[in-house]
This record gives sequence, structure tokens and C-alpha cells, in this order.
Amino acid sequence: MADAALAAGSWVASVRVVPVESVRAELVERAEAGLPTRSVWVTDLVDLRSAYWRATAPIAPTPERAEVLAGGRELHHVVEKALAAPRYLEVRTSREGIVGQIDLFEEHPTELKTTAPLPPLEGLASSRPGYFEQLGMYCALVDRPEARLILVDGHDPAAPAVAVLDCRYEPLSAILTAMRERAGRLRAALDRRDPAGLPGCPWFHRGCEFRSAGVCACTGEEPPGDRAIRDTLRSVEPRPDEAELLRSRLVEVLVRGVDDSVRRFRDLLYPRRAYFERTRPLPEAAPAAPSPREGLYWFLTDLLESGPAGEVTRVPTLTGEPEESVGCFRGDPYLLRTSRAWEVIPTAQLATRSPQYLLDLGLRCAALERSGGWLIVGYERAPAWGDRLRVYRVDFDPFLPIAEMARERSRALRRAIADRDPSHLPTCPGWMYDGCPYAPGCGCGGAAARS
Repeated sequence: MADAALAAGSWVASVRVVPVESVRAELVERAEAGLPTRSVWVTDLVDLRSAYWRATAPIAPTPERAEVLAGGRELHHVVEKALAAPRYLEVRTSREGIVGQIDLFEEHPTELKTTAPLPPLEGLASSRPGYFEQLGMYCALVDRPEARLILVDGHDPAAPAVAVLDCRYEPLSAILTAMRERAGRLRAALDRRDPAGLPGCPWFHRGCEFRSAGVCACTGEEPPGDRAIRDTLRSVEPRPDEAELLRSRLVEVLVRGVDDSVRRFRDLLYPRRAYFERTRPLPEAAPAAPSPREGLYWFLTDLLESGPAGEVTRVPTLTGEPEESVGCFRGDPYLLRTSRAWEVIPTAQLATRSPQYLLDLGLRCAALERSGGWLIVGYERAPAWGDRLRVYRVDFDPFLPIAEMARERSRALRRAIADRDPSHLPTCPGWMYDGCPYAPGCGCGGAAARS
């Protein structure tokens, strides 16, 4: 069958899946009581008008732009690894429906920007105000007045350019007030599907992608945004000593070559796909437009996070691998997925019809050494909430098979990257083959894998 590649193995026999009606009923009641507050990200609040168009009319980047973005993401990841242990990286925090993902949060928030070339540091707060607004909002979310901004130009791996700036903001209450006001304006614009009243786009005359694509209705005459957050910036102190330390560490990482670390749980779920993503550039193809942050998945995400404080948390993995943190619901790992199936999958058939759900959750449980967790599935085609949501308690007993599978997949992926040989990695399920940019050379089998 289509998912035989995932359903094979002793881990399947260890799974016990039990519907939890009480929790499902709680979430359904929460949903029917009114829409949860739409989550707004700190990056949205830096530029409200662009955030509106990203949410309502996302566009595909040009191939050239996609290549630049991919290179920037890779450099960003490499620099983060040179900065700190994974448990301090990509720390997610939220307050009043405003969500921030801080690049590094140990003693204070740190924001990393990869840019080429490095801009002049003198007058940077005026030339790149968004950098400082974003950092200030992170300070407000975690109630820390001091923060660090790091700029890196890594186009030359042997001689990367680095700048480190220590910043201080006060009062943080003024930042929170501005964040609430901006978030309210963006939510209102999204609700009425009209950006009128949002401040002007700072990119309008500097190559705005939405203007170039003919998507936006901006005129360039919209009033600028407020200065409330920028006005709380009290000091900016260059730190050349810290910049030189980071530069030396960065050289070591950049010259090391291909990174064989396990970054995401998806790397372990589909290790053969992860191998090709890490070692081979994508064939030339038109990049796809990002999906709008709308629909049942995002509604359920907001629904879960609208509960009492601490009900949903993010926890770093015990060993730092994968580097992705684990979302937890009421203390245990959880996995949220949505399905376009016409009918609810019977509980007894989940392991054979959607084994990727259970394996994905099991890998997250293994990363925290927990024997069980929560699977939450939303059915997009169901007409009523009574049929739209399912909540399961999933336990792995014995726990050893799923834990050993996680370790073996990690070892196998590292070996494959080192040897440039993916032949011993588990093949992807057949339903992934048709859309795979690495097929048919991926070795997953095509039509045979789907039969």
C-alpha cells in the first residue's frame, strides 16, 4: 500500500491509539465559543502592509530571488550553530496573541541578520529601522531591556564580515502598547480584506515584490508608520571584540563543508528526501508561492494556543538533535495535522492509512524520552465541528522500538551525507513521488512505491 515504507518496522506493534473525547469536546467548545485571536508575528508588525499582502496574496519568488533566500537561510543556520547550543536557538515566545521566534535567547534576545555587504554601522538605526524595531519587540515579549544585534556577510567563507551591536530599550511598556496597536490594525485589515489605513510600505520605492507582481493596491502616498518603538532605543554600542570572536568561530564552521546535522523531525521522517535537500541543489524549476497563513491548520494552531498559559509550550530536544524544538500540549509532545479525506479515518486504521502521523509523533516523543503524546487531526471537508476535530492519546509501549528507530535514522542520515550514498536510507512513501523534484533519481520507486 501507499504508506508501506512508513508502516514497516517493529515500532508499529508498540503503538496504542486511544481517542480522548473529553479533550476533543473542550477544544470544540472553545472553537464554537468564538474565533481564537488571530496570531500575529513580530515580523508582521515591522511592516504591516507587506504582512497584509503576504497573508492574502502570497507570490512566488523569482528563481533568482529564491536562490538568494535559500543561501541566506543556509548562512543563517550556520551562524546560529556557531553562536550557541540548539536549546538557545529559535526560541518561540508569545504574549497576547503576538508571537516571536528569537534567533538566540540565552541571557538576552539576540537577532541575527545576514546581509551582503554589511551596511555602515553609523546611522544604522535610521537606515535599517526594522532591525531595531524587531529586536525591541523581542525585548518586550520576554521583558528584557538589553539585546544584541548581529550582522553577518558570509559571501566569502574564508573571510566573513561580522558586526555586533548591543542595544538597550526603555520603557518596554511603550513597545508593548505599540505592538498591541499594530496587531489590532493588521487583524482588522485582514478581517475586512482591505489594507486601507495601514501605514505605507517602506519597500514601495525599493523593489517591493508585491508591487512588481501587480498584486498590491498601494499608491506610495500612504502615511509612514509610527516611531513609538524606535523612540525607545536608548543606546547602541558596537562590540568589535565579540564580532572578532564570532568571526573566528564562523570561519571554522564555514570551511567544514556540508552540514550533516539533523535539523528537523521531517529529516528523520523522510531521511532520503532530507539527504537530497542537503546535498544536491534543486533542479531548475519555478518556485511555488507560499501558502497563505489561513485555513483549518492555522485556525487550530491559534485555537490550541488560546488556552490557559502553559498549556502549549515548546521544549528543546534533550540531546540537541533534531535542532527543532518539540511542541508540547499539557506537558507531552503533540502533533497537529489536517486532512482532506472525505471521512474520518477509523482509529484502528491510523497506523496503516496514516502511519506518518504516528511515526512523526513518535520521533518527537523519543527526542524528549516520553512514552506518549497527543495527536490532533482536523478534517477540512467535515461540515460541522463535531466531525471536524479528532484528538488521540498515542502511547508507545514498549518505548524502545521507536527510540531506536529515531537513533538509527539519525545515524543513517549522517552516514549517507558523509558517503554521498542514500541507498541505505528508508524510501519515501509513494504519495510523495509525483511531486518530488529529485525523482526519478531519488531511488524511491515511483509507480511501484505507490502500489
